[in-house]
Amino acid sequence: MAAETADIIVIGAGMAGASAAAHPAARVILIEGEDQPGYHSTGRSAALFSETYGNLAIRILTRAGRAYYESRADGLAEHPILTPRGALFFAMPGQERQLEEMWAELSPRHPTMAHLDTAEARRLVPVLRPDKVIAAIYEPGEMDIDVHGLHGAYLRLLRRRGGRLVTGAPVLHLSHAGGCGPQRPGTAISPRRSL
Repeated sequence: MAAETADIIVIGAGMAGASAAAHPAARVILIEGEDQPGYHSTGRSAALFSETYGNLAIRILTRAGRAYYESRADGLAEHPILTPRGALFFAMPGQERQLEEMWAELSPRHPTMAHLDTAEARRLVPVLRPDKVIAAIYEPGEMDIDVHGLHGAYLRLLRRRGGRLVTGAPVLHLSHAGGCGPQRPGTAISPRRSL
């Protein structure tokens, strides 16, 4: 088989690799060692879209991505990627201060958040023990992410842009020669089978 060239080679076709490979306007080869993409952590992932998770920079980036997810990854996903879930953050005895700090930081930017007492929290989640929950914060805007649908959308975008997915090709050797840059060959990859 003749050697194949690409502008960019991405190793690993899970969520991170598929999303990285899908977006460049270049000739991309996405190499996966398993017989199918997303076999390991991506295939076992339960993901929550949360604009209240992480530090301020993470929350800003998450919010900036919301429209993309709501548009079904610019129309590439077959079904909605986000499904309303809601999330309850509760404080046990001794954690009141942390819950109040969370409320003070997040509630000004998230007007849908609600501060709940024990009874209100137990109405939402009846299995909570009344002696173990002091107060809670409910954020109805948290949503499940359809990981499989999003991953599939990235793979479709890769193919639409002329990229190629190669499965069953674990990379066994990498070597660098000749510098780098768009006009200079640089990296040789030796997968178990020919590309």
